[in-house]
Amino acid sequence: MLQGPPNPAEAEQNIHQHMQNLLVSSRQGHLARLPSTSYRADGQISEAYWFGGKL
Repeated sequence: MLQGPPNPAEAEQNIHQHMQNLLVSSRQGHLARLPSTSYRADGQISEAYWFGGKL
């Protein structure tokens, strides 16, 4: 069964939790390299890359 789009508040909370899970240990004190993704108006990915250049 297909689901509709997620509840915006629930989606934002899920994203926030995911971002918190990406935090590096407090000893390092900075964010892990995060992907930067751009989307077209129709929701398709138009560009994706990692912050900080190459992996």
